[in-house]
Order: sequence, then C-alpha cells, then structure tokens
Amino acid sequence: MNSTTYSQISKAWQFIEESSNDDQSSLSRSIYNEAVKNSHTHSIISSSQAQFLHLQAQLINARTVLLVGTETGLEIPALVSGMNNEGQMTVVNNSSEDANRTRNIFNALPDTHTKMRCVHTDTDTFLARLNAHDYDMIIVSGDPQNYRSAFNHSERLLRSNGLLILTDAMAMRNQDSHGGVPDAADRSEKAVALRTILDELSRNDSFDYSLVAIATGMILAVTK
Repeated sequence: MNSTTYSQISKAWQFIEESSNDDQSSLSRSIYNEAVKNSHTHSIISSSQAQFLHLQAQLINARTVLLVGTETGLEIPALVSGMNNEGQMTVVNNSSEDANRTRNIFNALPDTHTKMRCVHTDTDTFLARLNAHDYDMIIVSGDPQNYRSAFNHSERLLRSNGLLILTDAMAMRNQDSHGGVPDAADRSEKAVALRTILDELSRNDSFDYSLVAIATGMILAVTK
C-alpha cells in the first residue's frame, strides 16, 4: 500500500470511531470520557469495539458471558445490552481497582435483569474452578496472562459453537508495546503471548477463527 492508501485507512478508522461515539448512551459516553481522561499514551479507546461486542452477544443470543480482564469498561453496558438485559455476566480481574471500577459501572446500569459476579483473584486459578461448557462467550483483555489463561481454559468452558474473543490482538495497548504483534522486534510479554496463541489457533482443530481489523485487532474463535 502507498502513503495515500494508509492515509485513507486512517481517515476511515477515525470516521468509524466518531460514528460509534455518536451512537453511545449517556452512560457509555461518561465511561468513554473517563477513560480518555485517565488513559496513558498507549491507550486506544474504541467505541466501535464495544458496539461489535454488543452485536456478537446479540447474534448468538448470549446468556452467559465471561469477561477475563476489564478494558475501558465500555464493554460492560454494550454486552449487557446485547444480552437483552438478561442472563449472567462473570468478570475476573487481577487488580482490585479494575474490579471496583467494573462493579461501579454495572451498578450504574438502568433497569437491567442481568446478574453480575465480579471477582478479584488470580485468573488462572479462578478459571480452573468454573464449570465446563457453561459459557456462550468469553471476552479477554488487559494483562498478558489473561490471554494465556483464557485460551488454555476456553475449549473446556465454552459451549458448542461458543465464542472466544481476544481484544487488542495486535498487542498495541500495553505500555511496553513497541509496535506489537506485527513488529518482530517487539518482544513484550503481550506481543509474544498473542503471536503464540495465533500460531496455536492455526493448528487447533477445535476452533474456527478469524483475525479482524477492529480497534487494535480482535481474534474471534468459535468452538466446533
């Protein structure tokens, strides 16, 4: 691609994000503004990603959703809405700050019948204790270890045709990112973990998967 094409793609990405921002609820707009205010220089805050998660939950009629890590928080109202304000959302975070932020966002949701279980604990230990084939969707973000743990447990935890979504698939949102997955010189923990997972998915007969260009990349994998 030449420089003109790159410029056009950048403008298209900006247009998509601005359009998604315009469609936000007042709560989502408040979450977005707070995320922008508190973001570090590597943060990329994507409303279109939240909309995409909402649509995926709606398409598969998700009623049991597992979040491994919390990103900006925009995903919470988006997913609850996609679940038609029903079902069960389980959230596990390594940090107490993220767990408290998740609870505050959920408690601000109006008129929802969705139940939430939010825990602050070691991700791998928690996932190992969950019942097999209980989840329609697993969404992963945040720390590098979240990706490895969630991927290792996903086949056991997901129902048939369950959906695993790894956000920031290009590993560009972590503070130690130096180009992420596309840059072979980037040996940050998250970039290495996601390269490994992509390689394993390409050889795993239990999943169909796709790498999609939403926000900083998403991996969608469906259990067969």
